[in-house]
Amino acid sequence: SSSSSLVSASAHELHTLMSIALATEDYALASEIKSVVDARRHKAAEEAAAGAVPSTTVPVDLTASDWEGVGAPSWLASRLVDLGYTLPTPVQRVVAMALLTNTTLNLPSAAVVASSTGSGKTLAYCVPMLSALSDSFNAVGALRRLGAGNTIRPIAMVVVPTRELGAQVALTLYSLLGGDPPRRQHTPGSRLSFFNYDGPTGVRVMGLFSDDDVERAKSDCLLNGISIVVGTPKHLAAAATELALPEAPGEEPEPPLDISALRAVVLDEADACWTDELMEYLTILLRDPGEMWELLQMAKASSEAADDGDFEIDMLERQMAANRDRVTIFAGATITDAIVRSAVDKRWLLHPALCSADGASMWEQEDVSEDGEKLAAEELAPPLPSGLRHAVITTSKEFPERRMAALARVLRAAEADHRATPHGGGGPHRCVVYCGSDDVA
Repeated sequence: SSSSSLVSASAHELHTLMSIALATEDYALASEIKSVVDARRHKAAEEAAAGAVPSTTVPVDLTASDWEGVGAPSWLASRLVDLGYTLPTPVQRVVAMALLTNTTLNLPSAAVVASSTGSGKTLAYCVPMLSALSDSFNAVGALRRLGAGNTIRPIAMVVVPTRELGAQVALTLYSLLGGDPPRRQHTPGSRLSFFNYDGPTGVRVMGLFSDDDVERAKSDCLLNGISIVVGTPKHLAAAATELALPEAPGEEPEPPLDISALRAVVLDEADACWTDELMEYLTILLRDPGEMWELLQMAKASSEAADDGDFEIDMLERQMAANRDRVTIFAGATITDAIVRSAVDKRWLLHPALCSADGASMWEQEDVSEDGEKLAAEELAPPLPSGLRHAVITTSKEFPERRMAALARVLRAAEADHRATPHGGGGPHRCVVYCGSDDVA
């Protein structure tokens, strides 16, 4: 029956069905889903009251359900609904409340978002980031109205492993900040019209994905007036370290990306970025005030011998001051305990909240054995959702066309499954096909 299938559904499945029910005005189904969710919240509240929840758990208000309830400002909550994100998914709710509304503990200065593909990780970090910087973004609009837009510098940075993911993240941020979503047919009177948007204006997003982008940032002041920068580790690090041409005669050259002004840093797909090849770039982008202090002492000791010693000292002092209040977020589907431990040891993450669809808890340093060796740690990646199935289909390399035929049959079967599922026909069948290379794709 419908009720029994709802009781056994995962939190993510319930969220999807609720969005479909609201979009199709099926309020009977929405009421059933709400009853199931309320029962789960009541059970969780009883367990918390009985002390079944570990002391490291970050308190989350179980009665909050909409975007404003999880801490988003009204303008962002309204924009999310207009874009079709009616309600936050479980992981989005947990991350937002851990970073924005938690009053029992001091608000974490860092978070690790470990959640499966398709659970909504991008919005899980975008919403808290935009919410926390809302007042700063309003000031950006005021500066533009005063004709001082060129004095604006990036205050948020999203690091991604690939150009393709970066473009997706940049377009998401652009849409949330009032931009017209791509590939959308214009409809007069649409709720997505910029005239219905009442959030901060003049907030610009820029991507750095190539050497040409970095050169333009150095020579053409590409990042002047930009509030959020999205890019790959290599190109963001280059923009943060390579000196640009002075904007006026007599001025000292500076890198186009001033890390000291950043108030929020996100490492998306952290597991894909955590490689030996990219580590030198991450060290530049994520290094902590303690490491900067050591570098600062070295710079001061050698400033007389170095022509640019004064510049390096000034840059490090600004970075130290800014990083004390900076929020850092790691996100990924397969983030391991080893990655988090390494980031904490490097002081790139300070007392992070570990967030998944099931809840949030504060990071605890792993146990150490008697001989001083670190004990093996479990993976942080959450278990697969109950509705997910895995299958392996092998085809002969001698007949590559059979692989495409097999893929086509799998997609047709998935479409038939979707339509046969109760309430499944209320929404489109969505599918992601991952390929080994751009050529194969």
